[in-house]
Formats: sequence, structure tokens, C-alpha cells
Amino acid sequence: MRKIIIWTLLIILIGNGLWWVKRTIFNGVTKNSISENGFKAKYFKIDDSIKKTAVIALGGDEWCDFWCDRLAGNGHIGMSLSYFNQEGLPSRMEEIPLEYFEKAIDWLRSQPEVDTSKVLVMGSGRDAELALLLASTYPDKIHGVIGYCPGSVHWSNTVFSWNSDEIKPSWTLNGQAIPFIKMEKIKGGVNETIDGLAYWNSGLDDTLQVNNSIIKVENVAGPILLITPTDDQLWPSYRMSKMIEKRLRKYDFKYKVQNIQYENAGHRLRLPLHKALTAEQIDIEIDGKTYGCNLGGTPIGNFKAQLDSRDKVDEFVYKLSLR
Repeated sequence: MRKIIIWTLLIILIGNGLWWVKRTIFNGVTKNSISENGFKAKYFKIDDSIKKTAVIALGGDEWCDFWCDRLAGNGHIGMSLSYFNQEGLPSRMEEIPLEYFEKAIDWLRSQPEVDTSKVLVMGSGRDAELALLLASTYPDKIHGVIGYCPGSVHWSNTVFSWNSDEIKPSWTLNGQAIPFIKMEKIKGGVNETIDGLAYWNSGLDDTLQVNNSIIKVENVAGPILLITPTDDQLWPSYRMSKMIEKRLRKYDFKYKVQNIQYENAGHRLRLPLHKALTAEQIDIEIDGKTYGCNLGGTPIGNFKAQLDSRDKVDEFVYKLSLR
């Protein structure tokens, strides 16, 4: 049985690789780097004069580039937007001003090929948190959200071991902190692994802080698509997706909401395809010692979820483009 699974995965991967080569080389998409307008991004498009739906993928990494290329190949516009850990940008994901993203959004909306009434943001993990924050902050400029492994609240910088030890906001607006859940950095122990899910859940169990830092998703001026693994063992994306749904129902949200849940999928769902199949856990360094942290899901479960969720995202963006 194990051999059958391995051969099945190899066949699917080869087919996917051929598709990727075809899409990358022959799809007519151009990619331009942008760094002179107060932000750093890669801009994907097919040259023509038709007004198009545009999608901003937050983070500027391999996952974002994949999506921007894919969406541009489907006739849309893609912007892979970086915001830290690059030359000229903050070195850490802390105290990031929302005005930085507004500059990028305004530049995108000024492009002649962009339909200014159809601009989406997307992200995975904490970038999904950011996507919902931006859409709720700038509802006149953003018209929908796609969130993989979504977040429902704002977290302090200290949830990442490579950020400062001092508790700071992750995001600011007009020089003021966006309210956040204050988290002490995760601690190691005698075991070789740490329980990431328990760490994040401890923050969500603090009702007072959650109420103060929850994202006002009811202010989003467009449809929302959530891609949610049910076995995420790194962070509580399933729990937070339910929080988002509950809040939207409370405020009689008038746009369509989809929370697509995938059994046997974990946090690897948000990684590029090859990593989703191979990464059993991530390594976290705490006080000079490396610990493993389980991501959840199974290789087959993650792979199936990735393929199906791609179709769901394509459909979501296509339907918005017809609006």
C-alpha cells in the first residue's frame, strides 16, 4: 500500500511539474520588480488593454509568486507584495505600518489595466490575518479576501521567535498600535518537540484580549474565501475560521462567505506544493536549542486539499471578475 501511495504521488508531482513549466514559460505572463514607489513587489500581468481583477498576495514569497503567476495566466493581475526581511524594509515582522500597504494598493489601482472596483487581497497564516485587516481598514479600495489557514485576531510580534523579545504590535496605523493579543515567547522544555497549537490557543482563551484584538471582518466590502485545514497542529486556523464566521453572522454580513474545510490537511496546506508533501514539522530555535513542531495533516490530505483549493480560488476570482 505504501508503494502505491508513493508512486501515485510521484505521478501527480511529475504531471504538476509539467503543468508548471508550461504555465511559467508559455503563458505569456510578464513579471516586473517594483521598488521605487515606496514598496517592494513583483507585478504579474499579460499585456492587453482590458480592465482586470487584481489580486495582492501578501508576503512576497514563493507561495505569493506562484499565485500571482497563476492568476495572471488566467487573465487577472497579480502583485506579490513584500513588507519585511528585505533590503530597505523592516528586518522583523513588527510595528509594520498599514500605510505601507496603502501605498502599494494605490499604485496598483492607478495602473491602466486594473479594474479599481475589483481588487482582492490574499494571504496565508499571519498574512491571512493581515489580508482581513487591510480589507476591513480600506473597504473603499479592497473588494474581497482570500485567506489560507486564516487568523481572526491580531497577535503581538513575540509569537515569532526571531522577532524582538519586547512585546510590540505587529501592525500600526497613523503611528498607533493596532490592538493585539500580548503573548510571551514560547518556551522550550525537556522534550524535543513543542506544542504550537496549545501555545496559540492559550492566547485565544483570553476572552478579554480576544475581544480587544479581534479583526472587524464585518467591515470588509466584498466576498470572503477561507481555506481551512481541520488538522492544523501549528496554529488554530480551524478555530479562528469559526470565529470569523460567527462574527460575520452576528453583523449580518451581506457578501458571500465560504469557509472550505479540508479533512486530513494541516498547516502544510499553506506551503508551496513540494513542501506540503515533505514537511512533517518545522524547526523552531529557542534559547539556542532546536525543537520540532508538528504541522498536522497527511501528505495525501495536504496534496488533495492544495489541488482542490486552487480550483476554489480560481473560481472565486473569476466570479468576482464577472461582477
